[in-house]
Amino acid sequence: MNVDILGTFQSIKMSVVQKVQKVLPSSGLDETNIVISSIHNHSGPGGDAWRLLYNFTIFGFDKDGLEVVVDGIVDSISQAEYNMKHGCKV
Repeated sequence: MNVDILGTFQSIKMSVVQKVQKVLPSSGLDETNIVISSIHNHSGPGGDAWRLLYNFTIFGFDKDGLEVVVDGIVDSISQAEYNMKHGCKV
């Protein structure tokens, strides 16, 4: 998953894994096979890290902001799982 946010913090990865396992329990997706990377922009939402340094300029952690980012990522993963098709045999 590639997302247009500042960074892929531990808060995002752990929250995504936890939610994916609730939403798609039979998918086999976990922390070992979910990869999240970011474009690293400076105009996206903030406050989604658990570490103070990353949230300093926006005055702290924003739980609702984290949930919005996580929900978007999980929705994309769910859509990809739903639309997955088997490859053809050669």
